[in-house]
Amino acid sequence: DFVSQTMAYIAMTISKKFGGIPVIAALGNNDAFCGDYDVRLESGFLASTQETFQNYFLSDLSDDFRTLGGCYSTKIPGTQHRIIVLNSIPFMKRYPDTADVQNSSSLDKACSSFRKIDLVDEFQWFCKTADNLGESEKVWIACHVPPGIDCYSGDKYWDVKLGGGSFFLEEFIGYYNSRGQHMAGILAGHSHMAEFKLINNKTVP
Repeated sequence: DFVSQTMAYIAMTISKKFGGIPVIAALGNNDAFCGDYDVRLESGFLASTQETFQNYFLSDLSDDFRTLGGCYSTKIPGTQHRIIVLNSIPFMKRYPDTADVQNSSSLDKACSSFRKIDLVDEFQWFCKTADNLGESEKVWIACHVPPGIDCYSGDKYWDVKLGGGSFFLEEFIGYYNSRGQHMAGILAGHSHMAEFKLINNKTVP
């Protein structure tokens, strides 16, 4: 309840402060009931947050948000372009890190019974959404954790494997570049630094 009320209070405050300005929100690693990097499908967090976003940001937010782990697609007002919002926490090896749950054993047990966000489902939804873009439509991708290198540790972000053994980052960049005429760029946070990353056709950053 405390987490849900906090999310609602933040959304309400932003909405009042910037009334009339569209707000696009992407879930981050601290946005969960179960702990850092540990958002689960049936935990109730996604359903609660969907309701909050519908009330204050996006009244037409679809159930994709809840069923796909925080993903959605929306038009950029006043343009012919679109934003696709992904939950990039499942792209990390740290997901789900139940060791970070700092609460009672009953919470640990409950969280371990909830399903993880399915990385393959999310990627397929992203590809299907991008495949259906209009001929002249451009899309910005928004997420919390960016692709590339972690500037603190030197490790790679988005370092999990997708289905048959290929790395998710390679599959994502391959698809991203195949739709290059539609892709305007990726907006992300997480690192607490000002960064600029170039996605090219030859190497995985």
